[in-house]
This record gives sequence, C-alpha cells and structure tokens, in this order.
Amino acid sequence: MSAHLINKVTRDRSLSTHPHPLLTNDEIIEILSFCSSIDVTIQSDAHQLLTSYYVASRRLRGSDTPLTALNTLISLSVSHAKLNLQNIATINDSLLSILIYEQSLIHRYGHSALYIKPFLHFKEQDSIINLYVYCTTYNNAVLGGKILAKKTNKN
Repeated sequence: MSAHLINKVTRDRSLSTHPHPLLTNDEIIEILSFCSSIDVTIQSDAHQLLTSYYVASRRLRGSDTPLTALNTLISLSVSHAKLNLQNIATINDSLLSILIYEQSLIHRYGHSALYIKPFLHFKEQDSIINLYVYCTTYNNAVLGGKILAKKTNKN
C-alpha cells in the first residue's frame, strides 16, 4: 500500500511545484484507517529500553516526567510501527519514540537532559522536500547512511 501511494505521489504530482496537497483527505483517512487496524506487539528488548529510559528520566527530572510517560512512549513506539506497516515494534521504533519525547521536552523546558539538539521546523510550502533533505543529511552525516539504506534494501 505504501509503495502504491509513493508511486501515485511521484507520478501524479511534482513535489516541488504543485500547489495542492500530495494526498487528498480521503487518501490520508484510508492510509490511517489501514494503519490503525494493524495489531502490533512490542519486542521485549524494545519495551525494556523504554522502561529503562522512563526510570532514568524520572530519576533525572523528578516530577517533570509524568507518571504516564511510559504509556506515552509505548504508544508512540507502537504507532510508529503501525505507520511503517509492521506488526512488531522494534528497538528502532522505541528509539524514535524516545527522540520524539525528548523533542517535546526540549520545546517545553528549553533543553534536553540528554543533550539532544532540537529539530528544525520547516514553515514554507516545500517543507516535505526540506524535511527529506534534512533527514538525508542527518542520516548520512550521523548514522553513516545506515537507516535509509536499510529501508531501501527492504523494498
């Protein structure tokens, strides 16, 4: 399904010049409906990572880390797996949920206890292209191209 949508977007519309959305509201609803129907289980090591992060965060930040943070992290991890059309939430999903959670803390408190830099926010119309360029640059510079190469090899 995701390959079909990517092909549709790249074939039907130019990412950089078309003023209309890449996907219609009905297409977005269809995608999200399909993704939400996937039953996801979380790997034990991914769950352990989230639990360890939560415990460390509570020790470091005290009451600034809400009691519901672990449930939020698990939900983010499972949701990311669903959006990737996977039925198992892995460590990669858990790492991304921690990163997203840290970003929310940066925007709330102005800094990260883990010294994570805040994400850039793109406000112009070509934001999807700018986000792709940013992620590609980050992937190549920091991760040595491992994540995008891994995703490409799976397809």
